[in-house]
Amino acid sequence: LPAEEQVDLIYERGYISECNDVLARMYGYTSSTAMRGARLLGLQAGEAMNEINYQSTLKLVREGYRSGNRETQEQTRAGEPVYFLNNAVGVIEQDCLTGLWGTQLDITALKKTEDALRYSEARTRALLAAIPDMIFEFKRDGTILQFVSSSKNSPRMPAEQFLGKTIREVFPFVADQAAFTIERALESGQVHAFEYLLQEGNESKTFEARVAPLSADTALAIVRDVSLQKWIQGEREKLITELERKNAELERFTYTVSHDLKSPLITIKGFLGFLQSDAKSGNLKRLETDIQRISDAADKMQRLLSDLLELSRIGRLVNRPESIDLNKLVPEVLELLHGRIHGGKIRVIVEENLPIIYGDRPRLFEVLQNLVDNAAKFMGDQVVPCIEIGQEVDTEDGVPLLFVRDNGIGIDPRFKDRIFGLFDKLDSRSDGTGIGLALVKRILEFHGGQIWVESELGKGATFYFTLPQQGSSNLTSE
Repeated sequence: LPAEEQVDLIYERGYISECNDVLARMYGYTSSTAMRGARLLGLQAGEAMNEINYQSTLKLVREGYRSGNRETQEQTRAGEPVYFLNNAVGVIEQDCLTGLWGTQLDITALKKTEDALRYSEARTRALLAAIPDMIFEFKRDGTILQFVSSSKNSPRMPAEQFLGKTIREVFPFVADQAAFTIERALESGQVHAFEYLLQEGNESKTFEARVAPLSADTALAIVRDVSLQKWIQGEREKLITELERKNAELERFTYTVSHDLKSPLITIKGFLGFLQSDAKSGNLKRLETDIQRISDAADKMQRLLSDLLELSRIGRLVNRPESIDLNKLVPEVLELLHGRIHGGKIRVIVEENLPIIYGDRPRLFEVLQNLVDNAAKFMGDQVVPCIEIGQEVDTEDGVPLLFVRDNGIGIDPRFKDRIFGLFDKLDSRSDGTGIGLALVKRILEFHGGQIWVESELGKGATFYFTLPQQGSSNLTSE
């Protein structure tokens, strides 16, 4: 018969005819007597031959019924799985198999230990494959003994190039930090950590190394890329700082609005009383003065409300962004401010070949208008007042660096940041609402630009600002 059919017959007709008590107890029987007559299929899980036993018995048949060290998986009388190592010899009479004699060793405990070890190894491999950390084992002197790669990060060279070498030989830029941390971890028995920067191309990355003692003379270091966490932390701190600034600005805003709006209202209410009494008395001259005072107070309130409304719009793109030729925009601004410039006998110098910028044209018109008007307003008693508008060398990013310079009264360097605050007027007697430069700063920042001032008292002021061109702008033309 074919070997496969012989295997089927062995399990279909085979039974235990003789055995000792040891074998019987392996299957959960009390004695050999109790086990005699047990069918081979009854010793299989679910009374069906599994693949392991089928292949094991097939090997026995093919080797002429003389086979050793065959593993089988069976079950006890109570249904518990057991594993055996078998040696068997067939009893052949007249070319027919009449029985099998053999020995059997219970290897269940060994198999369970092997399975547990395989599971542990698989679990460890999966864990190491999943974590984003590189793992190094070091000797006290910094020699690299072992290395486990990361699923996301890898060292700057293959492991075979640094294993067996010291940190100072292969990673000199972290050698001192690593040596100090390894020594501290080994001496204290505690985990110690340090961070270091690594330049990868044009990107600077931050890594954290956590070092734990492994033995009296070796330590384990887990190295993780924390660049993203560092960036998030930095952005969080920026947001907190910005929020604190906005809260402080909101407090000033609340106070100033209530104060500045209350002042013209009090003026209007007071002069309405004078207006009534002067009308009754027929004093037309005082009546005209009363009306003018009321009109001035209403105008002041209107200017403040208009500036506040304009400020509230910053952050929303009102007009479609476009390419703007500063050589055409600047003359329009000077024409609008002709009255103040002409009245102050101010000479205005505009450089030629100013750049093409990109943005919300009406808003950027306001920027130049505020800067030039501010320069003209604070000329003081300058004999030859002058305003310059031009461009210096581009920034490192290729962004045009523009300026509006005057030779007026100048600004104390202590207040160079304060002047861009909301309602911060260095001279409370000057006209205006104190919103102009705050408006300029917000418009430029909304466009992705910056503004700052360089000045000394009595030596004029230069307001520098940047504006991106079309290819690098934050704005879209949707």
